[in-house]
Amino acid sequence: MHKAIAEISQSPPPGPPDAERAWLWWLPRPRRSPRSPRLGIGWRLGLGLAAVTAVLLLGESLATRTARQALEAVRSMQTEHEPLANRANAVLEKLIAYDRAVGEYVQAHSADDKLSTITLAGDALEAAVAEYFSSAPPRAVTAAATALRQQLTRHIANARQLATRASQRLQWDARRQAALDDVYRRIVSAGGSGLAINGTQVVAERSLAELHTAINAVRGNLAPSAVIAQREREFREVLNAHTAAFEASPGRAWLSLVRQDFAEAARLRRASERYDGESGPLWHSLREDSAALTVGVQRELQLPAREGLLQAAQHAATAAEGAEHTLRNTSFAVLGLMLLVSALLAVSISVPVRRLTAATRLLAGGDR
Repeated sequence: MHKAIAEISQSPPPGPPDAERAWLWWLPRPRRSPRSPRLGIGWRLGLGLAAVTAVLLLGESLATRTARQALEAVRSMQTEHEPLANRANAVLEKLIAYDRAVGEYVQAHSADDKLSTITLAGDALEAAVAEYFSSAPPRAVTAAATALRQQLTRHIANARQLATRASQRLQWDARRQAALDDVYRRIVSAGGSGLAINGTQVVAERSLAELHTAINAVRGNLAPSAVIAQREREFREVLNAHTAAFEASPGRAWLSLVRQDFAEAARLRRASERYDGESGPLWHSLREDSAALTVGVQRELQLPAREGLLQAAQHAATAAEGAEHTLRNTSFAVLGLMLLVSALLAVSISVPVRRLTAATRLLAGGDR
């Protein structure tokens, strides 16, 4: 009885369809929860494209920045570090060339004046040093580098002074030889080499013959200085021993010129001897300074320049690698975002379509 009443109460009252709809209208409707506004397909597509555009712009900005850093590193290497390394190499090359020119000139045994070659080499070295320090960045001009520059300046001045003195010595040797040649010609013209009689016999006065032999011994330049000094004393002894004969013939004027020229030759030899005694230690010190300066240029100029060039090259390589990574990561990010947007769009389109299809099938099957 109660079960029948319950079934009657749960089933709608019989009647026409209008009465059924009225009964349904009378039933309380379920409350719908408030929902956020749904975006259409166009909006979703626009948001996806906007996200892709934002990623592209961000990647382009990062790639541009890293590429700019790489270009700046390469430009710095080409305009600063590489020229600085070349200038340091030029300083070393000019220093070696200058010392070689000075050494060849100082050790020369001819009166050929090549002092201009040393002057040009010194000017080239000074120009190379000035160019390096004028173009070097402040961080490269250390206290040690500044001290090295001062040492190079003193070295150039000392070498020029030594070369100038060597040039003076060569002039002394040339003047000495000219004076001895004048003495020799006067002795020969006076008959010291002998007078030919009938084209077969050669007769010479004993005094002139001895003087001729003595001057020939003095004129030799290959003997040591002590030997030459001894020969000069022997020549004076012969000249003094026959002074009376020489005053008689060839004459006092001739004897005075011979004494004067020979005294000048002896004085020039002593000056050259003093120079040789003083220049030996100076030349030895100059060579030691040259070796120390060569090491200093390599340590204070070449090595920092090469290290800077190497660091600039490494920085350029790192920046280029960073730009490559940025471009690759940006490409992957854009590709992944496009795939994600495409998947979301496909889901947002396919799900409503499937729901609509299912609802249509339900309506077609009479399920309301």
